[in-house]
Amino acid sequence: CASQVVGEQKDRKDLRADEPKGENYVPCKSMVYPPSDWKPRSQDSEPPSSELRLEFVYGCRGYDLKDALHYLDADRFLYPAGSSVVIYDIPTHTQSFFQGHDDDVVSVAIHPSRRTVASGQVASSARKTAEGRPSAVVLVWELATLERNLSWPSRGVLARVHSHRIHAMSFNASGQYLVTYGGEED
Repeated sequence: CASQVVGEQKDRKDLRADEPKGENYVPCKSMVYPPSDWKPRSQDSEPPSSELRLEFVYGCRGYDLKDALHYLDADRFLYPAGSSVVIYDIPTHTQSFFQGHDDDVVSVAIHPSRRTVASGQVASSARKTAEGRPSAVVLVWELATLERNLSWPSRGVLARVHSHRIHAMSFNASGQYLVTYGGEED
């Protein structure tokens, strides 16, 4: 038995067929449509010629972190904010950033030399455990260059051990070892 659309309902259906095609973007609850006078051009599919650069971070993730603020010396401290670690210089009111993570940073440890930092994040689908689940990662990096320390085991990336997040970590007194505590969500 085939049904046929007739009358006012058919007119509405015909009008919708002429409307531009929309796209559904999360977290929008409805379709997103281009402007009615928009004509696509070939360069619209190309990325822009410039890029965004982080200048300053206002605020931090503090609702679920413990021991998140670390003084480096009398003038500087660092803390996690999103997927970055912020190094704030008090006298100059400037910030620098370690941006090697691909998800929220939730723990930080300072090496006894005060030159090396380890930062741990929540599990990311970019790195998987041996079982194929998302893996939390620890990155070991140099404070002076804001680059990963490639002389550490695994070239400064410690992954595939913790399945949800790195809750806490610390270097031993000599700085030779880094212990991490991770696991499921609280």
